Amino acid sequence: MYEAGFRLVHARCNDFFAQKAGTQLGINTAFDSVAPIVALLTGILSISNVADSRRRDYESALAFGSTALTAGRKVYETNFLFAAENTESVRKLTVDTLNEHANSVRTKFSEDSHSFYTSTQYVIENQMICTPGKMRDLVQGAINNQKFAFSARGTGDEDTATGDGSVSVAGEGGERDNAMQKPPAGAPLDMKPVD
Repeated sequence: MYEAGFRLVHARCNDFFAQKAGTQLGINTAFDSVAPIVALLTGILSISNVADSRRRDYESALAFGSTALTAGRKVYETNFLFAAENTESVRKLTVDTLNEHANSVRTKFSEDSHSFYTSTQYVIENQMICTPGKMRDLVQGAINNQKFAFSARGTGDEDTATGDGSVSVAGEGGERDNAMQKPPAGAPLDMKPVD
């Protein structure tokens, strides 16, 4: 019974990642289009025959709307588990952990020695691996164990976790030491596997 449960959990977890990647990509595209649209509208206002006082009002409304959307994006990114470009890395880490759990159950027991209750418990344990809280714990653990590098979103600097919890940062200026510690819980992560 637990084998069928593990397969179902694996399939549902892959569906979760496919859905979240699509959602994140759409949201990123929408947010990235705000600045060009605001610039276009501001340009149109500047060459139109709108009275100066009304034009200033419209430009203020555009600036307010743009700032509000940018702030909304920052809130969303802070509370979202991973960016679209990281989905595959987090999915692989989660699926590997699901497989490790399933293999440990298979190794410990034979199919015949499990009751319905015990099998259900193992499936629930397996299912809990594919929850956002557990995924965040897995990502934090992978960074701490140097399986992934992370960077602050939008900086382009690559930060590689070191064994002492500090981070080595390589950016446009080359390698430099940084007092930055491992990312705080809830921080948005851009990750890639460390070779």
